Amino acid sequence: MAATGMTRRLRIRTQRGFTMVEMMVALAISGIIIASAVALLYYTVTAAGQNEAKTLAYQEVRYIGFWISEDTQQAQTITLENTTVGSTTVVGFPLTLGWLDTDTQVQTWIKYTTGPGTSSGRWQLMRESGEDRSLLGGGNVSLGQTIVGQNLDPAQTYCQKQTYTCDQFACVNSLTLQVTANVDGNVATNRYQIHPRALSLWYP
Repeated sequence: MAATGMTRRLRIRTQRGFTMVEMMVALAISGIIIASAVALLYYTVTAAGQNEAKTLAYQEVRYIGFWISEDTQQAQTITLENTTVGSTTVVGFPLTLGWLDTDTQVQTWIKYTTGPGTSSGRWQLMRESGEDRSLLGGGNVSLGQTIVGQNLDPAQTYCQKQTYTCDQFACVNSLTLQVTANVDGNVATNRYQIHPRALSLWYP
């Protein structure tokens, strides 16, 4: 009988469940775990977004540098102008590059132009290609335009002619290109020194 009574008391005690203090402690621990998980998730998502924006900025700088370098190295004529919209001036753009195919007598030209982009304070860079067939009795035809960058910082993006060596016969010039992209506050910049053909004509 004594054993039966003790068993009954133990069963009653175990059926009482958690006390209020135990519930509060459990809720506090659960809250800490949930808050930590949310903070970790937020940090992961934010870091991933920043890394993506930084990668995009670097890719845009390299992409623009590649295309302008490739076109400038072929150029026989190089024309540098300035673009001013409001209080912002982009030095060296439009940039027009041209070369003559002596076999076909077709003058190929590439023109880089800038203009306001989709984001406030950012500019985009367009690359237009075309052919001038006036030597064959034809006309000047545009072959199409593509956007090669759309997050440019206009104050830190420019093209300039630089004379780096001269002798008694001629001066050799190079094109200094600086490209700066800003994607959601993530800035990437690079400067390129591009050498066109030795006898290229520069305007102005």
